[in-house]
Order: sequence, then structure tokens, then C-alpha cells
Amino acid sequence: DNIMAIGELKSGFARFEKKVYNIKDLIDKCLDDLKPIIAERKIVVHLPQQELFAPFDFHLMELALNNLLINALEYT
Repeated sequence: DNIMAIGELKSGFARFEKKVYNIKDLIDKCLDDLKPIIAERKIVVHLPQQELFAPFDFHLMELALNNLLINALEYT
């Protein structure tokens, strides 16, 4: 999935579906996706009580955040 998305971005054929999303939903989805990998780790997320919204392509941001989290877990 990541390789296909990167290929689409490099070729210029990527379709961006930028909408306003809750950032907490993105973080929750990524942590849920990585449950098997983070099962033995203690992950603490500190977010403000106020909900945070921003415009982004959910799928692309999910790929990027998952990649960052996987790298952080592998190299720490």
C-alpha cells in the first residue's frame, strides 16, 4: 500500500482528497493499525482537551504517520 502510494506521488498521478479531519481520529487509527507492532511497548499520547481539526488527505497522512511511527519503534 505504501509503495503504491509513493509511486503515485512520484508519477504525479496521485489523487488528493483533502477534507477537514479531527487529528485525534488520525492518531487513533494509526495506533490501531500498529497494535501488533506496539503490543510490547508503552505508547503515551498527550493531546490537548480541545479537539484539533485540519485539512488533509486522510489516507496519505495515515501512510506518513504510520511510517514515522514504525521508524521510531524500529530505531529506539
